[in-house]
Amino acid sequence: MSNLFCSFSIADKMKKLALIFILIFFPACVENIITIRVHPDGRSHLQFISKGDSTDIFNSDFSHPNSPAWHIETKSTIKKDGEIVWIKNSAGFVMPGIKVRPDSLKQALDYTITSTIRKKWFSKHYIFHAHFPKVLDKYKSPLLSESLLTDKMDSIQWVPEALMNIIDSTLTQIYQMPDFQNMPYEQDRLSNHFMNTFYHIQSELLLNELSENRKTFITRTLKPFPLLNSNFIQIFEAKMKSYESKIENIIHLKDDHFKLSLILPGAIFQSNAKTLNGDTLQWEFTLKDFLNQDYNMTAKSMIYSVKDFQKIIILSTLFLLIGIWIIFRKSKSKHR
Repeated sequence: MSNLFCSFSIADKMKKLALIFILIFFPACVENIITIRVHPDGRSHLQFISKGDSTDIFNSDFSHPNSPAWHIETKSTIKKDGEIVWIKNSAGFVMPGIKVRPDSLKQALDYTITSTIRKKWFSKHYIFHAHFPKVLDKYKSPLLSESLLTDKMDSIQWVPEALMNIIDSTLTQIYQMPDFQNMPYEQDRLSNHFMNTFYHIQSELLLNELSENRKTFITRTLKPFPLLNSNFIQIFEAKMKSYESKIENIIHLKDDHFKLSLILPGAIFQSNAKTLNGDTLQWEFTLKDFLNQDYNMTAKSMIYSVKDFQKIIILSTLFLLIGIWIIFRKSKSKHR
């Protein structure tokens, strides 16, 4: 699709990825614009705008904040070439110190945006912080990480790795559930069994079987463990879905572009913004910036209060005059 920030270097469809993709998809480009204006009283007005096709806007990879007091609008426009572009616009006010987070924590990208105000003797300090935690552990998913960072690897190479991460995460969650505290088999034993199974099956065959009948594959794979609870396979299959969706959503973020603009009251005295355009701090980032490490945006500004300074001067002068008067009175009394 045509977009200022998109790259058309993606040549072919990615191969079908069982447990992660049900259908072959094309990574599409989405433009996400976040604009924040902090007012002198500490309140912040935030606006989130996402532009892309309908699949991009309504999927779960990046969610806007949501509140009954916010204005949320979704509309579509038709470009000159006939392409339909969907635009989601969410905007609202937030009180100082309130954490702004996505509407749903099931999506791939979590984030926290806060703005606080600190009042001092002669000034007010405004502190902004936006935190985008990493979405993938490069030590657990080195092949998938490399693929997303470089575009040099075929999906078939990182499929077994992704599947094992999904299975390990699912097993960890199940083994922490009260109904499965006394499992007849150690978690590592099941995990190693799945790993050995994937190792001895060609990836293409594994993908086809998992996509056609996943439950049958899981049942057959776990056949050497007859003491497993009868509900284990059913719960195992259900729990896997959330981890599959997370991996899928991370891949959907691959061609997303983010731009955050911030306006703070007063004079900026600390910031890690990439650019400063007039009074506007700006950051631009993509999946590569928060794939394997946290991405933080920070800024601080300050407003001096002339009235408070004048009050302190007047009060100090008054106390000084009172002190001089008291000293003068005591000195005069001694001479009598």
